[in-house]
Amino acid sequence: MDALLSPRRRRLLALAGAAALGAACAPRTTRSEPVVRLAGTTMGSTYSVRIAGGPFAAGVERAAQQAVEAAFDDVVGRMSSFEPGSELGRLNRHASTAPLALSSDTLAVLGRAQDVASWSEGAFDITVAPLVGAWGFGAGAQARGAEPSATALAAPVGWRLLEVDARAGQARKRVAGVQADLSGIAKGHAVDRAAQALEALGVQRYMVEAGGEVRTRGLNGEGRPWQIAVERPDAWPQRAHRVVPLQGQAMATSGDYRNYWELGTRRI
Repeated sequence: MDALLSPRRRRLLALAGAAALGAACAPRTTRSEPVVRLAGTTMGSTYSVRIAGGPFAAGVERAAQQAVEAAFDDVVGRMSSFEPGSELGRLNRHASTAPLALSSDTLAVLGRAQDVASWSEGAFDITVAPLVGAWGFGAGAQARGAEPSATALAAPVGWRLLEVDARAGQARKRVAGVQADLSGIAKGHAVDRAAQALEALGVQRYMVEAGGEVRTRGLNGEGRPWQIAVERPDAWPQRAHRVVPLQGQAMATSGDYRNYWELGTRRI
């Protein structure tokens, strides 16, 4: 799923229900204790937070909302390809093979992405940014309706073309034209950051979800694991395919059935 989209696409996708998850929790039942519910928009989609364990002291809900939004905004400010001033934007515009200094947070995500690329033998590859744009998606989206040109598809792509040195605090391109897209990993990182922000406030029982990425801790307001409804693809009206109980666990979902276009009989 697109993770770090423009404000316009964020609004459109939020209205369309872009998250692969359905409601972040199972259908409501009578709860045995208060649950704080927070919601908003971020990274081209929506977020929802549930905090159990109340009653809570005055100001906790406001502090939690501010902490969660600050965590999301910080990740967007560093890792969004739609933000020209982001660190990722600077890296993509860096037309040189000389090292570029980046923050430890951005380097950590770049490094983890490279780890996953290695483990998956390149199936996950953040350097696909030019191809994502060539096919009409992402920050560099080109016009849809026709297959990209051979020139567009010849962009330098390959996870080994990007070196990440967290110890030295820098990243380096082996080929100057390499560009990265963190949409497949930054949203999950943002959810982790939001969860850590809640824990810093003393919150011990929560569910944080943003656009299909979920992290949980403790039990919900009914004293059960958090009930996460995974949406049935292409179903209308929208409905759950399965409810997954999570406690102290995380889950990521993704789908190709919301943001696509058609080329003949092919869904792109």
